Amino acid sequence: NTGTGVPSIAVAGDFPTLNQNTTGTAGGLAGTFLVLDGNVFANKFVQTPRPVIAPSTWVGNGSGALATITTAIASGTNPIGVSVDPTGRFVYVVNYATNTVSQYSIDQSTGALATITTAIASGAAPNGVSVDPTGRFVYVANNSDSTVSQYSINQSTGALTSITTAIASGAAPIGVSVDPTGRFVYVVNYATNTVSQYSIDQSTGALATITTAIASGAAPIGVSVDPTGRFVYVVNYATNTVSQYSIDQS
Repeated sequence: NTGTGVPSIAVAGDFPTLNQNTTGTAGGLAGTFLVLDGNVFANKFVQTPRPVIAPSTWVGNGSGALATITTAIASGTNPIGVSVDPTGRFVYVVNYATNTVSQYSIDQSTGALATITTAIASGAAPNGVSVDPTGRFVYVANNSDSTVSQYSINQSTGALTSITTAIASGAAPIGVSVDPTGRFVYVVNYATNTVSQYSIDQSTGALATITTAIASGAAPIGVSVDPTGRFVYVVNYATNTVSQYSIDQS
């Protein structure tokens, strides 16, 4: 794609120099643009399978308002959690009443979903789902049998495969979050007022318990790791509080 008054990356050795954003037109769109030399950027600075920026991708000014893409697509019964893989190619939805995970691909032009294959089995009453930041693994918190299901992602199709048997959590796990380094998983346990802590095997994606679960407030219902991978925050439904934790980086 070419545009009027649109700068690009200039490469000197192994390091890119970003020119100042310029207002112009590109690909029929008007606005302020930054063009990245996708091939050079991807080869030198992005390790697969992390997402890359395609050279034909343009980012312009917009309001952020939503517009319906198409009619809603079918899932299992009582879908309750959704997670998008970091490459932007796949979507996973946990279905509380049918004990399954629905799997979809994303049309890269329209954003419309298409079913990849039949839903894969989870534990009982899956409630939370999270994709790891490398886009290789998916973790599901199963509320009724107090386990965490573990899956690998087929990098071509997006289809899930169970890695191993589900690992135990505290009672009634309801939320799951993967840290941005892809090394740790945290699960909040609604009935035991705790946060389970796991490490991720970097080859297989299998979870291993780091240490005993740490106390939270009453009825923890949501968990999130900060973008630096140093802190974890948990919302406690029954006490109207937010628990705060630091992550041991060693």
